[in-house]
Amino acid sequence: MQYAISYRRFSTPRQARSDSDRRQTELTEQYCKRRRLKLIDTYLDAGLSGFTGENLSDGGALRALLRAAQHGRFKPGTHLVVESLDRLSRREISTAVRLFLDILDTGLVIVTLIDGEEVFTKKRVDSDLTALIIAIVYLSRANNESRARSERAAQRQRVARQKARERKIPITAECPRWLSLVGKGDERHFVVDRARARVIERIFKLSASGIGEFQITAFLNRHHVPTFAGKPRWRFGMVGHLLKNQAVVGRFHPCLNVIKNGRRWRVPDPEGPIENYFPAIISDELYRSGRLATANRVAHHGNRKIPAYRNLVRRLGRCALCGASLHHSGNAEDWTYLRCCAARHKECTNIHGIPYRNVEGVLFALDELTELVQRLLSKHSADAAHPRRRAAKIEADDYEQELRRIALVDRQVFFSRIPILRANADCSDIENRNHARRALIVGFRRFIEGVVLHADRTLTIHMHPDTAGYRVVYIVDRDGIQGAQLKTPDGAIGFIDHSVLVGLVPPVARGANTVAAAEEEPMWRPCSLNELLKRIRLVQSPDCAWHAVAVDPMQMADTVGRAERALGR
Repeated sequence: MQYAISYRRFSTPRQARSDSDRRQTELTEQYCKRRRLKLIDTYLDAGLSGFTGENLSDGGALRALLRAAQHGRFKPGTHLVVESLDRLSRREISTAVRLFLDILDTGLVIVTLIDGEEVFTKKRVDSDLTALIIAIVYLSRANNESRARSERAAQRQRVARQKARERKIPITAECPRWLSLVGKGDERHFVVDRARARVIERIFKLSASGIGEFQITAFLNRHHVPTFAGKPRWRFGMVGHLLKNQAVVGRFHPCLNVIKNGRRWRVPDPEGPIENYFPAIISDELYRSGRLATANRVAHHGNRKIPAYRNLVRRLGRCALCGASLHHSGNAEDWTYLRCCAARHKECTNIHGIPYRNVEGVLFALDELTELVQRLLSKHSADAAHPRRRAAKIEADDYEQELRRIALVDRQVFFSRIPILRANADCSDIENRNHARRALIVGFRRFIEGVVLHADRTLTIHMHPDTAGYRVVYIVDRDGIQGAQLKTPDGAIGFIDHSVLVGLVPPVARGANTVAAAEEEPMWRPCSLNELLKRIRLVQSPDCAWHAVAVDPMQMADTVGRAERALGR
């Protein structure tokens, strides 16, 4: 039997909401069924552009596919099925053709489905010049289409920025939280929330009078001034951000999207900021006075630089006692901890933290932990296939079904990228490290509901429900993973002790870099879990038999219950 692998790609969230992925999937399945091919693997780049080459950057599925093929993962003659060549690349013709030939050099056979089911092999391209010309034409057409769309989008942005500079027409609806956008078309304009404007004016007056940001934060909380983002309390960072925000005097700094090394970057508009783009809510004199007073109070601590994106759970962390956010404390080059931010200001008694390296280790192993949990849920999932449940599923709303399908694809793509991003998260190259850690932060914010720190130095990581409705909470302490709580769609709750997880982690049967044959089952290799799982405590019973001591389920239930209350559930 011949084998096939599928590669699918779409560039924008709008395409994810449409039928782009479904269409590509159905075409591939129909082709494999018609040609009697066994589909052994599927690669998906969701939201990665082929025009910028993001699908070939670190973490891209196409890059992983090419590396696997170059290392002999697939048998020669395996079909690489794509909707069209523009799924592989829309870059300039020289780069796209080089990629096309690199794929053929691995022994893969490229099959395009909507271009008359063209079949490209290395032998055909070497012996038939027409085949190469056909590929070049398709790739050139894709690049021209993308370049034209990019130029039209850039032109629209130039016109919008020009209108903003000349007529103060808002470019987008995005604006500071003390403003709101009203009107339509060229009649759009910003309206000031006077109550919030008075708060900002008071903050700048306090700063100009010599009061520091910590004292301003305490003043706002003491007088129960509402925050702008619906948070229960003001934080030091909120006040600092307002004092640095030039939008309070009407100044806006537009940015441009540029492509560099296959990635999109936002850079400042070379024409400079737009004055009076926003309605000014304080005078220039008050702004300068507040900023000057802040600059004079800044303490200098030498040249030690804190690495960017070092806290992967930023904006996800909460204190179980007071609900405040968690901050990263300690020497960046040594041990660091996650602690309650309010405790730093002596507003909370949760003064102890948890080693950050423990937390990051669990985050890096979420792909393996998820697979462990899925193995334990396999029987329960099989029970869900009862005819009555299937009928209810068929009668479910089609829109909800589509949203679940898209969510499943996104979840699988992110978890499949974790090993690659994990490898780059601590690399010596600063640009690659920051790119990997930024991608991890975005993914964690999407699939993790919250991270809660408890007073007993326990941390709970709350995952969003998966597409089947299962909710998982991982419980971590200073020694490692205690266990997990599972909540089924019908409300049933179960607990997985760490001793069960240890039992599911067998030793690696062969070298981690050994390539498995295509017909073999995927090998279970949770190598990073061995050091994360909490050690099993053994006790000897009166009959001299040894057995493991499990964590009390009621204790885990109480921990998770406190955490859910902190998250507002």
